Amino acid sequence: MKRLEIPLRDVEERTIYQKCADDFEDKTALGYIDQVVASADEYEAFVPQNVAGLTVYTINPGDKKKIKKVYTQKFAKKGSIGKDYYEAIMLNANGRCPICGDGKPKNLDHFLPKSKYPLLCVTPANLVPVCRDCNIDKGDEFDTNYYLLPFNPYFDEMNETWLECNICFKGDGTYELNFGNGYDENADHNKWQKYETHLRVFDLNATFTAKALEEVDNCKYQFQELLKECGLEAVKKDLTGRKNSYEHNDVNSWRSALYRELVRKVNDFCHWLE
Repeated sequence: MKRLEIPLRDVEERTIYQKCADDFEDKTALGYIDQVVASADEYEAFVPQNVAGLTVYTINPGDKKKIKKVYTQKFAKKGSIGKDYYEAIMLNANGRCPICGDGKPKNLDHFLPKSKYPLLCVTPANLVPVCRDCNIDKGDEFDTNYYLLPFNPYFDEMNETWLECNICFKGDGTYELNFGNGYDENADHNKWQKYETHLRVFDLNATFTAKALEEVDNCKYQFQELLKECGLEAVKKDLTGRKNSYEHNDVNSWRSALYRELVRKVNDFCHWLE
């Protein structure tokens, strides 16, 4: 996960919501502006560590739909009055999904879903630019338990090396690989659970596995030639260089985990190449 700065710090939540909600002929959603501002003020004090601490305001069922339309019709819709805010948040990701590290951001994910927290529907700190796959996989996933929520790119950091790749090279020339949580559960169960949740919510094993399979297949011929010409130590040196380079950028990227595993299993890898 890539850490992102909270976007639109120079714009007040009241300004954003008022501009969008006031564009409706029906001013029902605009009538909730004070609750919107109060919710936004609370957000950074409680999210993601203490979501249960957020004030739950009473909203009429019919009004909830109108508030959510502030996002769908006046903020995210092409040509809408708030689209500039939407685009500014998207640009904050610098063209790369902070969750999977590869996909192009296509959507803004509501970290706390608007189905449950409509008053936060256009609060910038609640909107994370992600790729289409990560957005779909997460859906409306939600929990008030911090360790059962995925990591938040605005507030959380991944300080340990936790992403693990496992490869099994087979005698028939095929191989299998998958990604999992390499953090020691005995060291801290809660932290281990947090990584498990992050993997599951975004279905990162499937995403990373598809990318890694393509990477290995694309590099196979190159490493076969290197093995023939220079031997096992040259292959190990190349793999180690790639591992170090990727880890320098992001120690928990799928590429870092893949090349850590290939370095560990360089003998099996070279035997498979032959």
